[in-house]
Amino acid sequence: MPLVPFISAQDLQEYLKYPTDALDEALTVIALDAACDIIRDECNITFNHTEDVEIDVRSSSDILLLDEYPVTEIEVTENGTVIAVDDDFELDSDRGILHRKPTGTRWSRATDEPIHIKYSFGYETIPASVRIVALEVAAKIYEVGIEDGGTSLTEAQQKMLYRYKRVY
Repeated sequence: MPLVPFISAQDLQEYLKYPTDALDEALTVIALDAACDIIRDECNITFNHTEDVEIDVRSSSDILLLDEYPVTEIEVTENGTVIAVDDDFELDSDRGILHRKPTGTRWSRATDEPIHIKYSFGYETIPASVRIVALEVAAKIYEVGIEDGGTSLTEAQQKMLYRYKRVY
């Protein structure tokens, strides 16, 4: 399912200070989609709130890294048993990291039944710093185009996004 841009045509029109209905519709769609995709690629997360995604993972360490965050809801099933947040594992919801408890305990071995995770993630309201970078990038794409460097993030924009970036 395609992801919805987290900035709108109206946001871009207001950011550029253009009169209402002055934007080229096709170019606006391209600029909004491209800007949001550039930010998603930079940070390695989607940002959009998504509910009830189910995944099966294997790990033989004491941590699991989820692909998406922040985690808003989670249910973990290990070897057929639902296990509890705080009792059996700690959740760093902001980073999508599950730490098995007690410390030193490992998740089921990679050869065992996969760990089943059902979770919801993303932002109900996209952070202002992410939206501002998206608008800056969309405006640059709209005004100068993709071929002329409109897709490059500045160092300042990269710094603004760093706190959301998954660093492995």
